[in-house]
Amino acid sequence: MTKVLVVEDSIEMLSNLGSILSLNGFSVATAKDGLEGFALAKSTHPDIIISDIMMPVMDGYDFLNAVREDEQLQTVPFIFLTAKVDRKDLREGMVRGADDYITKPFKSSELIEAINTQLLKKELIKVKYDEIA
Repeated sequence: MTKVLVVEDSIEMLSNLGSILSLNGFSVATAKDGLEGFALAKSTHPDIIISDIMMPVMDGYDFLNAVREDEQLQTVPFIFLTAKVDRKDLREGMVRGADDYITKPFKSSELIEAINTQLLKKELIKVKYDEIA
């Protein structure tokens, strides 16, 4: 089963995301900020990470930086799911290494489509790498 780590400081949003993902066949782990999320990512090795940007303790940008600097996590697909809708925020997320950027409010189908796209991309890269190795 595909493991999704969701990092979000809103308990209601975290619960909603957990339900959406569970109903779509994903195993879900949750954290309320980037620091907790990073520790959970290190211990559970998720297949994909979904994170808000505006969070206490460690925001989404710093969380993404930590993930991309960690040798075991740096290739895990990372999707920002955030209320930050300005173009400069989107560009900031992508420049830092996010694989996708979804703005709130969002449709469940958009999130599932984004997750499946990133998982397929990761699998294709793995297949190509295995062919070369």
